[in-house]
Amino acid sequence: MKYRHIFLLPLFAVLFAATVYASETSDKFAEWAPKMGDADAKVRENAQQNWMKLCDAVGANAELRAEVNKLMVDQLAKDNNVDASVWLIRQLGSTGDASVIPALRKALAGKDIRIRDEAARSLAMIGGEAAATALMGSSDEGGRQAKAALIFLAADKNVAAKYPHETAMPAAIPFADDAAVTALMKSYKNLDSFAKAQVVAQLAARGDKKYLSTALDAIKSDDEYLRNSGILALQKLGGTAEIPVLLEQLFSGNRDLATSVLSRIIDKGFDEKLTAQLKSEKDAGRFASLADVLVKRFNASVLPMVLERAKTDDCPNKLQLMQTVEKFADKNDAGEFFDIWAKITDRGQKDDAEKCIARLVDGDASKIIAKQTKDNAVAVYSLLGRIGDDKTMKEIVDKAVGTEKAEPEVAAAAFRAMCNWPNGKVANDLLAAAGNDSVAPNDRIQALRAFARVISLRDEEIKIRMSAKDKIALLEKAMVLATRLEEKKLIINRASQIRDKVSLEFVLKFFDDADLQQDVCRAVVDLAHHDNLRRPNKELFEPALDKVLEACKDQGLLDRAKKYKANL
Repeated sequence: MKYRHIFLLPLFAVLFAATVYASETSDKFAEWAPKMGDADAKVRENAQQNWMKLCDAVGANAELRAEVNKLMVDQLAKDNNVDASVWLIRQLGSTGDASVIPALRKALAGKDIRIRDEAARSLAMIGGEAAATALMGSSDEGGRQAKAALIFLAADKNVAAKYPHETAMPAAIPFADDAAVTALMKSYKNLDSFAKAQVVAQLAARGDKKYLSTALDAIKSDDEYLRNSGILALQKLGGTAEIPVLLEQLFSGNRDLATSVLSRIIDKGFDEKLTAQLKSEKDAGRFASLADVLVKRFNASVLPMVLERAKTDDCPNKLQLMQTVEKFADKNDAGEFFDIWAKITDRGQKDDAEKCIARLVDGDASKIIAKQTKDNAVAVYSLLGRIGDDKTMKEIVDKAVGTEKAEPEVAAAAFRAMCNWPNGKVANDLLAAAGNDSVAPNDRIQALRAFARVISLRDEEIKIRMSAKDKIALLEKAMVLATRLEEKKLIINRASQIRDKVSLEFVLKFFDDADLQQDVCRAVVDLAHHDNLRRPNKELFEPALDKVLEACKDQGLLDRAKKYKANL
């Protein structure tokens, strides 16, 4: 009998691992979710791929799989941009889990056609009577669009039996044989536009290429549903010969839909024809759209062509082209990216171009230093600050705040570079600058904000060894230096990124400050979000959450606080 506990250990280990993993999964998703619809393609794709890898690791564990699905469903209900929503909907469809159907049903009424279309496809991927009911039962415009997705359920006999439309156009198309379809198509011209749109979509799902002309005629329609149905049908029915039709749509306002179709068609000579079109295209906007399509087709041959175009003096969209081909570039291409960056004059675009190059070189500034000259040295400091190469740090800090007397223009550029540094290796220098009366007031503010950012980075990003206690001690010094409410709020917010009980103790010191109370509430709730921090420190979090429940004015935070307290 004394050995029976041994047999419980494996089960306990599995349950404990599942609990910890679920918490880590939630944390990771909270980190990646805001980036899944990022305007920067590389940031967006990295976040999406990281999440997909994590989901794959979940495997067949039902508990963890349910946690993953719930995280995506909850995120979908938030205010995402269209790209993020479409991607989340697609992932939910790939789960095959009927529990996500209510969330997809809501997405059928989305304002954007891409959201509605993706929700319909995802419901069709899940299949079964529940999905069919969601598709058929809707009465709003999203529902009308979604009903066409029943074509994907044609092989499901249960669905066919429940919704027996095999004898009437257009619902008969999925269930009919080729001869019957030919007969049914004789009545096509008498259908209204929406019914025609359904037929076109169903013919595409059947892969019936003899009806290509029907899809091409649909594209000429003034009706949005019918026109879009025709465009989408070309993904299955079209080929290289249809490139001119799709390019017309790409360049005439239907860019997203045309890009989606152009990036998926598989046909001999398709890439070659698109590449030839790219080479000859003079218009900057059309060139960028074509380059985007080829990148989405994973055609790396566009890299030199796009970089060459972006380097021309009269190219108006240099940043856009840099970001488009970034995924195909590596640090060996940094010199060419530098040449493009050097010609960008808009400050905001130049900042984004710097971030692009920093991602490309990943901490190695050698290719950029090779481009540095006496004439461009001041401008290059800003870029070196984004990269954060140890070999350039001392020079930049010395010119920014050191004893070396630098020209005002040089010192200003170096100071900006120091404030943009990507890790915590300049933290002490930033804090010293923030408290130095000889530094200009605005520069002290920028140094303080930069310090709050870098000192609260995660261990894998901060690049220095420092305990949570020491980080918070430095943030306390920063709070003393803060003269404006904006910086005090920022410091409290950044403290919540340091997952330790000392962070909770720190932010609670400011709970009675009326100007900061709501920020403290958010910080407490954000810290409580982490099970592996909240539960072992119940004696600290329980009274802190009680304070939040009493004083917080944000209903979303109140709901989270109640949930976390109930799970202490």
